[in-house]
Amino acid sequence: RFLVLWLCSRCSALYIGQPLANREDFVTVDKIEAVCTEWYPDSARVPRVFPNSRVAVRLRGTGLLPNRTKVSFTSESLENGQECHSQLFVGRQLRVRADSNGDVVVQGVIPAATSQDSLYLCTRNRGRWRHQGKAVRLMYATTPTRHAGPLRMRRNLGPGRRSTDRNVTGSKRNLSKSSLDDAETAQVLGLRAYGERVATLDSGMTQVPAGTTVELQLFGNGFTNQSSFAFTHEAAQRGSACDEVPTVAVAHATNVGGGKASVLVSLPGASVRYYVCSKAPFSEDVKWVHQGDEPWVTLVTQGRLMPVWVQAIILAGLLLLSGLFSGLNLGLMALDKTELRVIESCGTPSERKWAKVIAPLRNHGNYLLCSLLLGNVLVNSTLTILLDDLTSGIVAVVGSTISIVIFGEIIPQAICSRHGLQIGARTLFITKVFMALTLPLSWPISKILDWVLGEEIGHVYDREKLIEYIRLTKDYNMLENEEVDIISGALELKKKTANEAMTRMDDVFMLPVTAVLDFETVSQIIGQGYTRIPVFDGDRNNVVGLLNIKDLAFVDPEDEIPLRTLCEFYNHPLTFVFEDETLVNLLNEFKKGQSHMAFVRRVNTEGDGDPFYELLGLVTLEDVIEEILQSEIIDETDVLMDNRRKLKRKEAQVRQDFSDFAKLGYGRQGKHIITPQLALATFQYLATSVDPFKKNLISESVMRRLMLQNIFISIKMHSRDDPVIYVAGQPADYFVLVLEGRVSVTVGREKLLFETGPFSTFGIPAIYRCTAETSEGAAAQNLAAGEPSSWPVPEEPFVPDYSVQAVADTVYMRVHRSVYLAALKASRLDRPATRTDLEVDHMLRGGASEQPGDSSPLLGDSS
Repeated sequence: RFLVLWLCSRCSALYIGQPLANREDFVTVDKIEAVCTEWYPDSARVPRVFPNSRVAVRLRGTGLLPNRTKVSFTSESLENGQECHSQLFVGRQLRVRADSNGDVVVQGVIPAATSQDSLYLCTRNRGRWRHQGKAVRLMYATTPTRHAGPLRMRRNLGPGRRSTDRNVTGSKRNLSKSSLDDAETAQVLGLRAYGERVATLDSGMTQVPAGTTVELQLFGNGFTNQSSFAFTHEAAQRGSACDEVPTVAVAHATNVGGGKASVLVSLPGASVRYYVCSKAPFSEDVKWVHQGDEPWVTLVTQGRLMPVWVQAIILAGLLLLSGLFSGLNLGLMALDKTELRVIESCGTPSERKWAKVIAPLRNHGNYLLCSLLLGNVLVNSTLTILLDDLTSGIVAVVGSTISIVIFGEIIPQAICSRHGLQIGARTLFITKVFMALTLPLSWPISKILDWVLGEEIGHVYDREKLIEYIRLTKDYNMLENEEVDIISGALELKKKTANEAMTRMDDVFMLPVTAVLDFETVSQIIGQGYTRIPVFDGDRNNVVGLLNIKDLAFVDPEDEIPLRTLCEFYNHPLTFVFEDETLVNLLNEFKKGQSHMAFVRRVNTEGDGDPFYELLGLVTLEDVIEEILQSEIIDETDVLMDNRRKLKRKEAQVRQDFSDFAKLGYGRQGKHIITPQLALATFQYLATSVDPFKKNLISESVMRRLMLQNIFISIKMHSRDDPVIYVAGQPADYFVLVLEGRVSVTVGREKLLFETGPFSTFGIPAIYRCTAETSEGAAAQNLAAGEPSSWPVPEEPFVPDYSVQAVADTVYMRVHRSVYLAALKASRLDRPATRTDLEVDHMLRGGASEQPGDSSPLLGDSS
C-alpha cells in the first residue's frame, strides 16, 4: 500500500496540473546529493565542489530521463519553473545517466566562476530550460590545499599532457618529497557500500557489518589499478600522513574508471569508526595519505546482537516455541468444551487426567486463542530478526519461511491434530506463562471477542448429523454394525410413524367373535404361533375384542366355550392410533402396560357417505423394537421373516398340525372312540416312550396314518363286550396300549394280581424283537438296509405268561404284527420321499385287512 501511494504521489506530481502538451517536458528536482564532493556545513547540507574538478551528483525528483534529460548549472538565481538564460550557464557538458541502483547521476567538470559562490540547476527534456529553484544548488568549495591542487589539476589533464609532465626538465624533478607523494596519491571524495546490513546514517556516515566482507565504491580523483587503500580508526585532517597510524585492512582498487574504484574489505569490531588512507605506489617512497574525517568518507561498523552460538540456541528454542504454539492452536482449539466433558466422562484413565487439566484453560477459549496467536507471532518475528542478523536479507526471509512452515506449522500441526490432548496437558506450564506475559493485550481482545461472538457452545450435532457421524466413524471407534444400527434406529424412532412399522390387516390372523373354542379352533390358534389374536364381529374392520393365548390355559376344548364368552370375561383393552402417530409415542404407550398391541386406523372420507374409521393394520411392541434394532426378530414359530416382503424363513421350525388329530380315534363301530386330545397324547407317548413306535422306526406321517386305522377298541362293562384282552398261555400277535379305564393283570403260576390304568403297554414282544444287538441305531440301520430278515420283527408267536382283563369301562389301542410290519415298510419307503400318501395308506390297509373282523369307514373297499 505504501509503495502504491508513493508511486501515485510521484505520478500526481508529474502529471496533475500540467497541460497535456507539456507533461513530457515537466521535470522537478527535489534534492541534489553529492557523490564525489564535500558537504557544506549548514542545515541544508549543500554540496560543495572544487572549481575545474570532475564531480558526480545524484538528483532526486520526477521527470528525469537518463540519456534524454539535459542538465546545466547557472549562476542566475531564479524561482522554480522560470526560464533559464543560456548565456549564464556554467558547465554545459554534463552527462545524465542511471547508475547501478537506478538513481539519476550527473557527471562532468564544473569550471570556476569568479562572480558567484552558488550554482543553480537548470533542466530540459525537449522544450525550454527550466530553473529548479534556489534550494537546488551547489556551492564552490574553498581553494584546495597544496596536497590536493596539483593532483586535481593533473587528473583533469589529457593523456598527452600527463606524459609531458612526466618528461619535464630536472627543475620539476626537484620538487619536495611531500609534493611528489601528494601528486601520486589518489584522493577519496566519497564512498558507497554494497552488501547486506549496509546503511547510510543521518550523519552521512556509512554503516557496514563488522567482520563481513563488503564492497566499497570510492569516488574521487587519481584512481589507478595500482591504487591501494588502508583503513584506520584514527581521525586526522585530509592530507595527513598515515604511516604512524595503525591500520587494520589494506585493499587494492578494482573496476577503476570514471572517477570510481571498487575495493573489498572486512572491518573488525563493533561500533568503531574507520577512516580511509590511500596511496598510489609509483615509487617505493610514496606514503599513505589520510583522506580526512568528513562523514562521507567515514565508515562505522555494526556488530551482532549476540554471539553466533547464542543466537543459534535461541533460534532453535524459538522454532520449538513456534511449533508448540502452532500445534496447540490446532490441538487445543479443536477440542471444544463439550468434547472435553465427554472425554472426562468416558475416556481412558490417561485421557481423563489430561482433559481434567486442560478444561480450566479451555473454558477461556478466546483468551487462550489470543495468547497462543500472540506468542506464535512474537516468536516468529523474533526468529526472523535473529536470522537476518546471522545471514543476509534474502537468506533470512527464505530460511525463516521454510523453517517456520515445515518445523513451525506442518509437523507440529500434524502431530497435535492426533495427540493435541496429551501435548497440551504436558506443556500446560509454558502455555500459562505466555498467557500471563500476553495478559495486557490478549485479555482485552478476548473480552471483546466474548462480547461480540457470545458464549462458546461447542460442537452440537442434530439427529441426522449424529447418525452420519456414527456411521462414518464406526471403523475407528470399534462399533459393530449391529450397534450402529441400534443407535441409528433409536435416533430415528421419533421420525418414523406407525404406518411404516405396522402389519397390514390383510396379513393379520383374526378370529370371528362367533367362533367356538373346540379342538380345531385351539389347534389353529396354536399353529399360528401368535400371542394376541384380534377378534372381529362381522367385518374385519370391526375389531371388538382381543384374545390372549394365556386365556386358553384353563379352557378344555371338549367344553366348546364360545369365543365371545371368553373375550367378555377377560375384556382386554383395545388401543387405537392414527397412521401418523410416531413410534416414540407408541413406545411410551406400550410401556404403560395396558396393551402391547395397537390398531392403526385412519378417517376414510372417500365416497358420498359419512366419514368412518378404517383399520389399516396393527403395531405391536415387537414391531417397535424391530425398528430400533433395524432387523427382524424371528420367533421360534415364525415362518416368514418379513410380513411385507413375504420372505420365508430358511430354517423355519416345522409346526405340528394338531387339527389332524380330530380325525383320529375311529373304532369298530365306525365312530370316534377317543377324543382328539387323547389321540394327540397317544401319538406323543408312542413316538417318545414306546420303542417299536419311536421315530427311528416309524415316521410321524406313517404314525398318524396308522392311528387312522380301526385300532381303537372300547369295552363297556354293562354290555356284551368281551373284557378279556390277553389269556396266559395262548399265543397273541398284537400290541395293546390302555388309554382309558382299568384292567387287572394276573401273572405267573402264583396268580399274582394287580391293576393298572391308562398308558400301560402289553405285548411288545409280539411285534418287536428287542435284543442287545437291536439298539435304536442298529434297528434304524437294518431298516434302511432293506432286508426284512434283519428288521426287529419277531419270527415266532408271542405267548404271554399273564392274563389281562378289563375291570371297568376301558378303551385301548391294539396293533397287530402285520399292521406294524406294514408300518415299518411304509416308513422305509417314506424316508426318501418316493412314496405318496395314497401308497402308504394302501400298505397299511393291506396289513389291517389281514385281521378278520377289522374294518374302518376310512379305508373302504381295498379294491
